[in-house]
Amino acid sequence: MIVPNIEEKLGVTTDKLNSYRVCLEKTLQVYYTDEAVNGRSFPSETADWKPFDFPFVLYEEDKYYWFKTEFTVEKTETGKSVYFCVNTFLKANSTIRPQGLLYLNGKAVQGIDVNHTDVRLCEGTYTAYLLFYTHTFGKTLPLYFTLKTTDDLITSVYYDLRVPLDGIRLLQKNTEEYKKAADILERAVNRIDFRRIYSEEFYASLKDAKEYLYREFYGGICGNRNTVFCIGHTHIDVAWLWDTEQTRRKTERSFSTVLKLMEEYPEYRFMSSQPQLFDFLKNDNPELYARVKAKIQEGTWEADGAMWLEADCNLTSGESLVRQIYYGKKFFKEEFGQDCTCVWLPDVFGYSATLPQIMKKSGIDRFVTAKIGWNDTNRFPYDAFIWQGTDGSKVFAYLLSACYPDPRKGIYDTTFTSYCPALTPQTVLGARNRFTQKEFSDAVMTSYGYGDGGGGPTAEMLEYGRRMVYGLPGIPKTRLTSLKNALDEIEKNFFENAGELKRIPKWNGELYFEYHRGTLTSVPMVKAYNRKGEFAMMNTELFATLNALVFNAPYPYENMERKWKILLLNQFHDILPGSAIKKVYEDSKSQYERLFFDCDKENGEIISRITGAIDCENGTAVFNPNAFTVCGTVVADGKTRIVENVPACGYVTVTNFKNRRKKVTADVKTLTLENVFFKAVFEKSGAI
Repeated sequence: MIVPNIEEKLGVTTDKLNSYRVCLEKTLQVYYTDEAVNGRSFPSETADWKPFDFPFVLYEEDKYYWFKTEFTVEKTETGKSVYFCVNTFLKANSTIRPQGLLYLNGKAVQGIDVNHTDVRLCEGTYTAYLLFYTHTFGKTLPLYFTLKTTDDLITSVYYDLRVPLDGIRLLQKNTEEYKKAADILERAVNRIDFRRIYSEEFYASLKDAKEYLYREFYGGICGNRNTVFCIGHTHIDVAWLWDTEQTRRKTERSFSTVLKLMEEYPEYRFMSSQPQLFDFLKNDNPELYARVKAKIQEGTWEADGAMWLEADCNLTSGESLVRQIYYGKKFFKEEFGQDCTCVWLPDVFGYSATLPQIMKKSGIDRFVTAKIGWNDTNRFPYDAFIWQGTDGSKVFAYLLSACYPDPRKGIYDTTFTSYCPALTPQTVLGARNRFTQKEFSDAVMTSYGYGDGGGGPTAEMLEYGRRMVYGLPGIPKTRLTSLKNALDEIEKNFFENAGELKRIPKWNGELYFEYHRGTLTSVPMVKAYNRKGEFAMMNTELFATLNALVFNAPYPYENMERKWKILLLNQFHDILPGSAIKKVYEDSKSQYERLFFDCDKENGEIISRITGAIDCENGTAVFNPNAFTVCGTVVADGKTRIVENVPACGYVTVTNFKNRRKKVTADVKTLTLENVFFKAVFEKSGAI
């Protein structure tokens, strides 16, 4: 029989175990300085180090601090672990919360943020430096620096009970699954002897409870046949509520955290997109980059996503989308020997119908997003489907479906879907419940981990993952895997079932996002500069090619790539759409104007060289960089002149310019207005 308050009983038990996990805690003597101007170099030898005043409280926004301390970790008894802990007591979303990077004996070890506060240590003597950034959190921030010793067995049993407790809280109490699970969990709890904590009897009872759980619960009633493939990930916006300089720091913090957790959890698999971030890291922290590269070559860290960064796909030209994929694939191939298999754009605000064609011609036939699941007007009908582009090209598309259901309130499905959730029974159940095409695949996919400097997955998520692989009652089983392996399995199921069902979900045309509509018009400056930049790069490439063909000059590959990457950076999905802070657009404007200056200068030099080889003694050479014949105007001798029929990607020599007709003629009888460029015919209603 199940007692009425079994969930409360289990909650009290797990809370008690959690409170006993730390068996020894020591406050550290810490010093600090605000001599950290750019967040890169270590403080100078003459830095003004001030004693840490416990508890230290920060308030200033957008500021760096350095903290330092020295300590020794003695050899611990078996079953104990020692952690360096920086606690802020702030929880949840880490996007604009304080973040730091911890160095131990000169080596970047782990990011510190509100979700990653503990760093596991081995025996030894340490000099610790913590570079801390306050961001824009708008509240006082207490910091507590401690060394704490935890008990491994208590921690293990805590998670053994906590994970299934979170699972049964999602089940209806009148179901057989709930009753069986609650009965076993209560019997396990009753085996724990809390009379003398840390005594031999206490540890013996923990071992007994653990063995019982794995025999009767994990090895007994668990085993859901449905699978959720779980991909460790940290979504990092290249600019949004911070500028790109802060993004470089976020990348260091998050990537170092991933590496540290990989040491402790061998089953941990992590996927990261956006070569731009890796390029930042390569230039800013070569040592950390080398460690990341080693994990990629080992196969535990997956580099995929194809695009240079997660670019806007509405306002960019087709050529820009091609370059996003070209430079993205090129970087991953040259740096890691990895070929991309998927365009990964979970946070982008809509997708052009030309993208499938560009993907197919780039050797990519898989597409993953999440944002279309946020539509506020019409629910998108599919989560796995064939996406067909304008020219008929087809790719396999998948919408991430993790969400936060509450079955006891009748909420099994939510509009909001997450691409950076925690790994919990609730998000896994949500991913499965919300997935639309269940008849096409028993398996679904989710990414997990805190984003935007939050360091990705946490140790707690990985502990949950270790237990959820068994398939909790009523909850799909999980598998920690790579993006490629997950898509391989889901796509295989999809097409096999499509054959049996004799139908296939297909979407033809644009994937329009019915939510962030204002981003199509926000910050018009950046949109105008983007288009001007796209034309500038096309023109520069044309003239550089002419220079190489006509004069046998070397083509400036590296210089051209550098300029393209400036343009691609500013096409990020929070820069070009106009959804970032003012500082981002100040930087963007400066970058664009430098790009325009460089392009104009180089084009002018090449055009002068070409005209020097053309017989223009009795005329003026007029170039047309467009791919079609044009008529238009040029400025010659200080006056605007008319030029007609200039050939595509060519020139004409003009001896006599036509004068520009400034007069507009109007004919009331035929309701027309006409000048040299346009003739407008009106209806009586006034419509053109």
